[in-house]
Amino acid sequence: MPRGWAGILVGLVVLFPTWLALVQLRVPGPAILLAILAVVWIADIAAYFSGKAFGKNKLAPAISPGKTWEGAIGAGLGVVLYGSVLRIVYAFEPVAMPLWILCLLAVTAISVSVICMSRCSSDKPGSRTAAMFCRGMVAFLIASTV
Repeated sequence: MPRGWAGILVGLVVLFPTWLALVQLRVPGPAILLAILAVVWIADIAAYFSGKAFGKNKLAPAISPGKTWEGAIGAGLGVVLYGSVLRIVYAFEPVAMPLWILCLLAVTAISVSVICMSRCSSDKPGSRTAAMFCRGMVAFLIASTV
């Protein structure tokens, strides 16, 4: 296989399902698409503010010294709160509530796991894209439950 083809193949494997999920989420309406994408934004915002307010225990000091366990927990709580409000206000019930919360927590875990991927990407040039694509897969995971 010529040099560079492996990256293109991995890109297609990662990008095609993400694109397909985003296209499928457009069918119920753009508000649902925006609400699903906002899950990742809420996780980041909640992690930042809860980490700044309560952060004492470092999550991975060698990899990302600013991340704390309190920030990760705050991200989980923020996403579950957002998802619960979204579900109640818009009567959005694709799955049972326990599975819904589990999916939301999985999204948060994926956001936190990007820290580990950033460690790998700092060792190898050109592999940083894997950490960025990881978040795009979140839309695919949630869209598969809709």
